[in-house]
Amino acid sequence: MLVLAASIILLVALVLAVYMLPSAQVTITLPAQNYSTAIKLLASPTNASNLAAGTIQDETLQKDFTTSGTGKATGSTKIGTASAQGIVFFTNNSNQQVVIPSNVIVTTSNGTQFVTQAEVSVGKKGSPLNPLPTTIQAQSPGDAGNVPAGSITSIPPDSLSTIAQYNNAQVAGLNLKVTNDAATSGGGAGTATTVTQNDLNNTQTALSAQLQDEITTWLQQQLAPGDVAGKPVITPTLTKAPKVNDIEQSGTFPASLAQNVEVPVVRNATLQSATIAQLNAALSKDTHYQNYQVIPDQTNAVQIPQFTPTSNGLSMTLSFKATGKIIPKIRDVPSRLVGKTNAEAVAMLHEIIPDVQKVDIKVSPSIDPWLPLRSGQINVKYVAGSILPSNVKLPSGP
Repeated sequence: MLVLAASIILLVALVLAVYMLPSAQVTITLPAQNYSTAIKLLASPTNASNLAAGTIQDETLQKDFTTSGTGKATGSTKIGTASAQGIVFFTNNSNQQVVIPSNVIVTTSNGTQFVTQAEVSVGKKGSPLNPLPTTIQAQSPGDAGNVPAGSITSIPPDSLSTIAQYNNAQVAGLNLKVTNDAATSGGGAGTATTVTQNDLNNTQTALSAQLQDEITTWLQQQLAPGDVAGKPVITPTLTKAPKVNDIEQSGTFPASLAQNVEVPVVRNATLQSATIAQLNAALSKDTHYQNYQVIPDQTNAVQIPQFTPTSNGLSMTLSFKATGKIIPKIRDVPSRLVGKTNAEAVAMLHEIIPDVQKVDIKVSPSIDPWLPLRSGQINVKYVAGSILPSNVKLPSGP
């Protein structure tokens, strides 16, 4: 009984193995013809790929580059080169002597500042030591310090506080006046070299040009034959550079450039697939070739001439004329090969496809003389054979 059961199980296993395990690869070589048409593809990093509709999602290559160099300053501005000097008289209208220390600021009515250069002790009201002079110097160099007589008339609150503190007195107890009987003089101005916005722009352009060979080399390393790259999107940032109107008396300044580069790319495999889809879409609308298809065969890739895509940021429009090899559509071949021997399958294929040029069948495991009993285990691949002249009509498939 056990022997019978074991035999049955073995038989079932054998039947299942015969039914389930074998697989076959059938390669059919057919005469082909070249078919050409204009192709237009829209590529964008935000696209959902729809090959039949001609939209594909491109890839974005990104890298940061840096370099440093020197810029040239070409602007100019007037700067003070000497400070004006003069004399002011302090008048004390209080009943106590007041000492005016050095480094006290007095001003004109429009705010031009001067600093006392020496200490002076002004007697009380009516004293022969009242008023008394002291020398002053303009706070800032330049010809703005050359002011006319009688224009220095103000003692700012901070200066009054300094004088009061110096005399151990209250500000309210001070009653001082100041004036200049003669014009101040000696203030001079010169020209300094400054940085302009154009200087910064030119420096950025020059540094960017220095990076171009490095960017080109990097991009070439990222691309394989047949890949299509769009125009790089470059975002430069000038760093460690002076600001506009900064003085650079030497006429030059250091600067660095950080440059972000993004490049849209469509890989060759994606381009081939999208082009084949477009060629097949064109065939389906062509009344002469509606029953034909392009062969997606790596050894007979679709011919795409060199072209320059139109870039819009990281999106591209790819327009070119493609040429693919087409063959007739052959239907229901796997179902016709089920359970046949290699020789029977070859003979049948030559019968149903009179113009077949070659048939190659590989069954796995190789010891099995028959093709699988299930059509799903038979993979049929079509390849393009010899090319027929364009004036010869391709045979129709069964």
